[in-house]
Amino acid sequence: MIRDNWTFYIIDPFCKDFKENVQKHYNIKYNECLDALLDEIMIPEPKILLNNEFKFIHFINCDKESNIINKNDSYEYKFIKSKFFETKFFLILNKLKNYYRQHNINVNKIYSVKNGYNIELEFSKDINQ
Repeated sequence: MIRDNWTFYIIDPFCKDFKENVQKHYNIKYNECLDALLDEIMIPEPKILLNNEFKFIHFINCDKESNIINKNDSYEYKFIKSKFFETKFFLILNKLKNYYRQHNINVNKIYSVKNGYNIELEFSKDINQ
């Protein structure tokens, strides 16, 4: 039933075969986009790119079209990087710290700048980390 541009679905409460898949599909896409964002912000083989003596600032572009993670996906809801940074900040920070720790690199901080986020990286001074 359509009313005022809203679509209402009437569900038979006695139907035993009814399965609601919208939330499940959303959760799958949400997790896929979070994983895609993490893959994007984790530099593969960072020791090759980074110099032992300098800090490195990794800029994540969140401007307009670059902010959309699943822009090539047919899923109608578009997930954006900046929203993940706002809502999943500590999860992202912990995943980054765990990833870069393997390469003896510290994640000093993540902070918002105009049109994106900066991730500040530097080699760890303590060899035991």
